[in-house]
Amino acid sequence: MILRVCQKHQESLLQILVFIFCPLSFFFSRSATWVLAAGGLLGFFVLGRSLIRFFTQPFMLIILAFIALGAISSLWSLDPLGSLFLTLRLLGNYLLGGSLCALFLNSSQDHLPKILLSFVLGMVLASLLILGDYLLGNPWQIFCNTTSAKAFVPLVLILTMGAWPGAFWLSRNYHYGVSFLFILGIFCLSFLVDCDTAPVSLLVGFLVAACAFVSVPVAAKMGQVLSAVLILSLPFLMGAYLTPDRIHQINEKIHAFSHIHRLYVWHDISQKIENKWVLGYGLDTSRHNSLGGEITDWPFTNRNGDKILIHSKAIPMHPHNAPLQWWLELGVMGALLGAFMNHQCLRSIRRFSKEGAVFALGLFASSSCIAWVNLGFWQNWWLSSLWIVGGLMLALGVFFQRGVDKSPRRQGPA
Repeated sequence: MILRVCQKHQESLLQILVFIFCPLSFFFSRSATWVLAAGGLLGFFVLGRSLIRFFTQPFMLIILAFIALGAISSLWSLDPLGSLFLTLRLLGNYLLGGSLCALFLNSSQDHLPKILLSFVLGMVLASLLILGDYLLGNPWQIFCNTTSAKAFVPLVLILTMGAWPGAFWLSRNYHYGVSFLFILGIFCLSFLVDCDTAPVSLLVGFLVAACAFVSVPVAAKMGQVLSAVLILSLPFLMGAYLTPDRIHQINEKIHAFSHIHRLYVWHDISQKIENKWVLGYGLDTSRHNSLGGEITDWPFTNRNGDKILIHSKAIPMHPHNAPLQWWLELGVMGALLGAFMNHQCLRSIRRFSKEGAVFALGLFASSSCIAWVNLGFWQNWWLSSLWIVGGLMLALGVFFQRGVDKSPRRQGPA
């Protein structure tokens, strides 16, 4: 009975899920995992065995290899059970995410525009919720007894990524000016939340998209080369050049506590990577006290010129940098797989139409910026958001690549 209901109402259910994706994150900041779980299960019910073809695609196999490496790392991990537990969680996220992406790709040419319309409307509603909370004196933050950073950072980062497939859909249905205003609106909204990463990542994405507009092949190729070089060299570059003295010099110009703290954390992590760069310390060991639990005091100069100490763990929960986390936990093989994953993603984007590739490269750049400066890469809500937003962009790219849209721009894709 459940199977029949899912098959009969799959279009309506999928529209509801993408619509509530962003507004739900306003009230429950990490609710992306729930949306992914519901959408992934719907995909399994509707597509069944046909999912096998999707999971055997090269990109999906690379991700599976990443997860398998995490399981193998439990053999030498500082926390073997923790590594195995995270492996199982990542595997579940992978299966649900792949299933949902396949469901997006399986959408008919009449249904996919409706999905994107629901997604854009959900983004607008979530944006209005943030704006309303700000204008009314932050009643939701007061009710939850929290700050805007803790309440809304996941949502504003989701909106930052979602701006790209949303803008792509708007450009095909209306005009480039509308899609630009949509991205600009999300950019302005991001300043209402205590999250520097959101506007910076949107700006980085816009610059990359502008380069891609001139030449997609050149922009994608440069992305492949630069991401591979930086991922494979990052801990050694930071170890050599991000010294305490240089961080102090930076601190003389930048007095943001979180920024300087992160630089010290990256310096410490780079040293730990150099001590065990071949195998790493095991999946999810960034949080283990035996690796980064020692309390460290770093010098810091605040805006008033007062010299104080940053009293913190050497690794506060996670590295806040995806490549460093891959290196630290999975060693050189993890870094190689991460570089290969990025390479394959950019290779796939090059197959899109020019317009699709421009927006997809903007999404890639924004997402990479977020992953490189803000988050622990294995967080459930983050990976779930990547599957949902990335799946929508993939479906749109394939949709227009096949030449479905033959009508004038203002008449829409269907």
